[in-house]
Amino acid sequence: MGGLLGSAANDTYISQCSFAGDVSGKRFVGGLVGAEADANISQCYSAGTVTVSSKGLAGGLIGSQSGVVKNCYSEATVINDWRSVGLIGVSWSDMVRMIPFLSSKNSVTLDI
Repeated sequence: MGGLLGSAANDTYISQCSFAGDVSGKRFVGGLVGAEADANISQCYSAGTVTVSSKGLAGGLIGSQSGVVKNCYSEATVINDWRSVGLIGVSWSDMVRMIPFLSSKNSVTLDI
């Protein structure tokens, strides 16, 4: 479940978009995209509240990620009874490029 898309996969390009609102779900929940696999997301923003239950994974921007994310940020509050993460709930990719990110609680710069 995502504010903009539930999922994005296989060379999907998402650019210059935003979502401000509340999102809730049980598995992969993100302020912008719930689950992303091999997609490219750039220059996007999310705000609001992201809530996940049942030990699901949530992120202010993306719930589950395995593609390329760059120049994005989130000011979303993440509410989770198991694991709360500011930007991306879980990343499955070793080749993620996150340049620079800002979340409500973390400021991260990672250049791989």
